[in-house]
Amino acid sequence: MESIGFYIGHENSVPKANLLYRSLCENTAFADKCRIVAMVPDGLRAQSVFEMPTVRFKVPESCRRIPFADKMLAAAEFENRSPGEYLWLDADSFFFRDVRFPQKAKICVNPVDMRNIGVRYSDKLGPLWELLFGYYGLEPACAGSVTTGITRERIYPYYNVGMVRIKESKGVFSETGEVLRRLLALEDIKRLLDSSPLIRIFLHQAVFSCAVLKMYGDGIRALPYGTNYPLHLHDKDPSPIPFEDVVSIRYDDYFDRHRAPAIWDSIFNGMENELKSCWYYPDW
Repeated sequence: MESIGFYIGHENSVPKANLLYRSLCENTAFADKCRIVAMVPDGLRAQSVFEMPTVRFKVPESCRRIPFADKMLAAAEFENRSPGEYLWLDADSFFFRDVRFPQKAKICVNPVDMRNIGVRYSDKLGPLWELLFGYYGLEPACAGSVTTGITRERIYPYYNVGMVRIKESKGVFSETGEVLRRLLALEDIKRLLDSSPLIRIFLHQAVFSCAVLKMYGDGIRALPYGTNYPLHLHDKDPSPIPFEDVVSIRYDDYFDRHRAPAIWDSIFNGMENELKSCWYYPDW
């Protein structure tokens, strides 16, 4: 691994990013051999101190109102500055120990945890996915399927962007960011966004999934066992992996409602307020 990046979109996320950075430095070997950097939008002035190096970049106004479009542009900017092998993470992640990624996999990424705007395999795609498959020249009959991580549903390929390890860079985040900008100017997309809050929230991930499928095809592999475990969905997981097996977590809004699991109490105890979720997109 040559580079690790994540995004700080709001000042309330700085403590999360600092905690992630400490976990990478203290619990893994990445800090000894990787460049670790946080992408930060111009204009963000945080009261907390950044513990890691940061890179500033501009977010176009058109991408400020769609949830997580700014994160995709951050990933694209990071990707442009990271020509070699890299790992992209959500800032609300934490590593308990080192992880080894399969060396031959061109990209490692997990299916989404829950279906949400995904489509059950063999069902009709629907307006959004028909538009995206058509844009990328993808055929449903050739796309294959994946199984959601928590609900165990078989769906058309739809991937979680909370952790993405790229062995062979093909500009997938740059492609995602550029396509998002183009799509947001289309009346068909505007109508879909107005019709469904879920599409507004997950459009970025749907575009990313189609870009991954188009660029990497049969070179896509899952993340190693125990990495990027969705702690916030633990209560919904019918067969959760033992906490002892967890390598890294993504906690999302877990600390809005819970204390840390007892096994990790010494790590997170007293930080719950700092680690609560933060929704900063307007018009919601």
